[in-house]
Amino acid sequence: MANDLNTVAIIGRLTKDCTLNTFQNGSGVLNFTIAVNKSQKQGNEWKEYTSFFEITYFSKGAEKLSAYLVKGKQVSVSGYLKQERWEKDGKKNSAIKIMADNVQLFGDRSADNKGSEGNFKEQSENFSDDEFPEDVPF
Repeated sequence: MANDLNTVAIIGRLTKDCTLNTFQNGSGVLNFTIAVNKSQKQGNEWKEYTSFFEITYFSKGAEKLSAYLVKGKQVSVSGYLKQERWEKDGKKNSAIKIMADNVQLFGDRSADNKGSEGNFKEQSENFSDDEFPEDVPF
């Protein structure tokens, strides 16, 4: 059976510091939310729109990367969309999350850079991990 296409690439800024959970095998999972801004012209005026996306990233280097994923940090994320469904109080709910395959950091590599333009350096660092932990249910 052939797979359908499910891929996403997005650039935005973290809305708060990421959360890190580690597994017994040493790998970890990072969860964070990014805000993505878009301008759209309506008549003679430009309107700003912000969308928020939840990201989940499984990685062997999650602990190292977590120090850089702080509020305001600009990142590029590529991966795929995953729909989560649950029922609460008899009501069916769902949410679409981005499961990251690759996270790229933009700006100064220091963990204390909160998007400051004064010390901005055009640097980036890629983090990717094709191996998911065996003990994580999908």
